[in-house]
Formats: sequence, C-alpha cells, structure tokens
Amino acid sequence: MNDIQHLQKLILGLAILTPVGCQSPPPATDVDPTVEQTSPESRDAGVSSDASSADEGSPQGDSGEALSAPERARELVSHATARGAADAMRVALAREQRRQEALQRQRDRLASMPKTCMTLDEVYAAERRLYDSEAALWTSQRAARREAKKSKNRPGPGRGLLGPGEKPKRPRKAKVCPEAVLTNISRSRCQTNVTNLQLESTNESESGDMVCCYVDPSYGRPRRACGRLFYVEDRATRARTESDRTWMGEDVTRPVGVSEELAMQAAQAWLDDALEEHASIAAFSRATLELMAMGAPSELLAEYQRASLDEIRHARLCFSLVGALLGREVSAGAIEVEGPRDDLDAIIEDVFWGGCVGESVAALCAQRSLTGCTWEPARQALEQISGDEARHAALAWSTLSFFGQRHPERLRRLLEGAQRPRAEHTGVREDEDAWRALGRLTPAQEARAAEDAWAHLIAPMIDELLAG
Repeated sequence: MNDIQHLQKLILGLAILTPVGCQSPPPATDVDPTVEQTSPESRDAGVSSDASSADEGSPQGDSGEALSAPERARELVSHATARGAADAMRVALAREQRRQEALQRQRDRLASMPKTCMTLDEVYAAERRLYDSEAALWTSQRAARREAKKSKNRPGPGRGLLGPGEKPKRPRKAKVCPEAVLTNISRSRCQTNVTNLQLESTNESESGDMVCCYVDPSYGRPRRACGRLFYVEDRATRARTESDRTWMGEDVTRPVGVSEELAMQAAQAWLDDALEEHASIAAFSRATLELMAMGAPSELLAEYQRASLDEIRHARLCFSLVGALLGREVSAGAIEVEGPRDDLDAIIEDVFWGGCVGESVAALCAQRSLTGCTWEPARQALEQISGDEARHAALAWSTLSFFGQRHPERLRRLLEGAQRPRAEHTGVREDEDAWRALGRLTPAQEARAAEDAWAHLIAPMIDELLAG
C-alpha cells in the first residue's frame, strides 16, 4: 500500500479542503422554523450580558430576592445548558431533514427509472441472447490461447482479452419471475459495464401470462472512472485520428523483442490514453470558463490553465509512444465540443466524477504501471503523468471546496449520494509480463486500482468534506 500512501500524502498536501459543515450556513429550510434562531454573535453577547449583570450584584430569583454567588453561578450554567440543548436540537432537526430529503431523492430516483416489463418467455430469450454472445466470445478466446501456445508465441488473444474468464452458464427457463436478470455486458479499456435488472413488480397480462417488470439499479450512476472526459450532451467525445506529427512529441525508439500483435494491442491502449488526454484539454478549458462565470479566485483559474497545458504534454507523450509501436505517424484531429454549461449540478458532478474520482484513479494507475515497465520512454511518460494527475485530483477537491462555499447543500447532496463506480474485470492476460513491460496494467489490475483509490483516497476525502 505504499503507492496509496504516497498519493494520499500528495493529494492531501495539495488540496484545500473545507468541510461543508464549516462553510456557508445552510438555507433556512434546513432548520425548524418553530425554533428561535440565534446567531453565534448574539449568543456570545447574551453570555456577556448575563455575566455582567451577575457582576453588578443585581440579579434576582423568581421571588425577587437577590441571589447569592453560588446561586448566580448555577443559574448561568442552567441558561448555558438550555442554549446548548437548543443548538443541539437544531442540529439534530437539520440532520434529520437532510436524511429525509436523501430518502425522498432515492424514492424519486426509483420512480423515475425506466421499467422493462417482459413475459417469462421474453426473460428467457434475453438471457439466452446474452449467453450465446458470451459463449461465442469465450470459445474464440480459448481458441486464440491454444493457437498462441502452438506457435510458442504468447501474445494476448485480441478482443478475447476482455472476454469472460470462465465459461458462461447456460440459462434455464424460470417458472416465476427471477429476482435479477443479467441482460447486457459491455467491456471497455477502463472497466466492464453490466446491466443487471432487478425485479420491481409482477403483473398479469390480459391473456393470463405472468409479466415481470424490472428496473436497473445502476440507472444514472457513472460507469466509468478513467480520468476527466469531455461531455457533449451527456456523451463522452474524443477526437478522430490523423496521419501526421502535429500531436507527436520527440521521436521514441520502438521496444525490442515485442511481437507485432502485442505491439498493436499496446498501441491501441496508449492511443486510448492519448485521445482521452487530448479530450481533457477541452474539459479543463470549459471548466475554466464555467468557474470564471462563478467568480472563482485567480489562483484556482491559474491552476486550471496549468492543467490544460499538462494535458497537452501528456497527449504528446502518449501519441509518441503510439507512433513508435505502430511505426508510423499518428495524431489527434478535430473533436466535437460545446461551450460552457448553465447546469450547476452537472458542473459539480463533472468536477467530482471526472476530477476527484477519475484523476485519482488515473494517478494510481499510472503509478502502478511503473512496476514492471522496462520500456524507458513509457517509464518517463508514466512518471510525468502520475505526478500531474495527482495534482489535478487535488485541484478537483479544492474546486469542490469552492463550490461548497457557494452551494453547500448541492455539494452535500452529491457527496452523500456518491457510490463507488462499478469495475468488474474478468479478463486475463497470459502475456502479463510482456504487457507490463510496455507500461500497461491488465484489466483486473485497473479494476483493483479503481477499488483501492476509492477505498483509501476518495472515500476518506468525502468524509473529510462532510465532517462537521
């Protein structure tokens, strides 16, 4: 866990965190209107006036008689205790109201989820389609491994690397509605996305057939934590590639002793990184404009401008590695963009998921990729990227603190509802050592890095922001 501790110290040392509870006071709706409001200044003034009146020797009890010094002290303590109890009650009421609001948001989310209603025959057909697809992928993966062993060359089996690790199980037709139905599995470089529908209700059709209605519990939850992406209408966009040197840095020597197939796979992985680093330039540029519209301080804006320049450098490093592996020039072309957004919740969510989560995961992945990496140009790129991404993660946490000063309740809602993105990798590489030598993690290692980043970096930072 030394890598986690190193990143934790780095991010905590750079981030400027102010707990939400220590920022702007919550709106009046968070406080019981039947309880009289008292500011800290007025409470302090009240204590001072009580103390001064006691010193004047004129305080009286209920009978109008002057109180002795011990009695005056007991009465002051009683007043202070009553004020403390009232304050504690206000805090408890506010917390309970926030809890009820969170429960209501969860109920609203469940009610807004699209429902999928199917007969038992349709449920079986959906499960069978997925089984046929996964079984074919598993078969091709196994055949590729056998072929690799015969040729005494052990490159990864292409698409099968992201296929199922174990042979899929054939589904059976159910007599009652299953509690869960797995309907889709999609795999990407970052993680595996699984659509696992949960039974919401059971009905009966006009013909008397049983109808099962399902919802997707992950509906609306982020499925990807791979750095800061650029979104256009909720779609992550990337540039198309061009055959030129406009985005390539210095010439890089091709690694020695790498098969053509492995080089192609590594080039695709580094190209994914290059295009995402390129898209991050647009993300930081738009974020700068959005922060300016909110009156962000100059120091914060300067860091966002610096981060954009970092991403340009990262993209050039990655494109150079791609060019060396492919033996030809490759760069980024045009990318679809859109201007600053007016949706404050979307902006805050983008900073949290893309910056706090995505950049933390990216920093840890880059740091762990150094282990076993023997290709010197890749090592140099990873060392640069790891430190910069940690600084970008710290910048994102500092930005959340800025949002908390302006919109504490919005930020609290986001943080209280944040759940770890799913990262379910079952892919295996038989050529893991050769893959790691090129500065790449296996799918399972990427998933583990995402889990570790959430448990040891992200979750503690959320707790710190919600403290108080």
